[in-house]
Amino acid sequence: MRKPSFKFYPNDFLNSTAAMSNGEVGGYIRLLCYQWMKGALPDNDEKLARLSGLTDPKELAHVREYFTPMSGGTLCNLRLETHRPHSIHTPVNLEGV
Repeated sequence: MRKPSFKFYPNDFLNSTAAMSNGEVGGYIRLLCYQWMKGALPDNDEKLARLSGLTDPKELAHVREYFTPMSGGTLCNLRLETHRPHSIHTPVNLEGV
């Protein structure tokens, strides 16, 4: 079952991204979304840059600090994963795929 959404807490988000540039904030939210859809992110700067849209290595390094290395060469934002068990389950419609 696919979990199409996660709860968003504006106060927490703004506090945790206050030290980020606008580009970093955009890259960070994109990586959170990709992690939610895929379960984890690749622990690979080239792939993270492509997924996040960040082209500045310093910005990517800063955003990367919000993700923890996991087994299998992946990264996860651990806080995001605490919400996964409580999200709504939605069946995937495979018709027309």
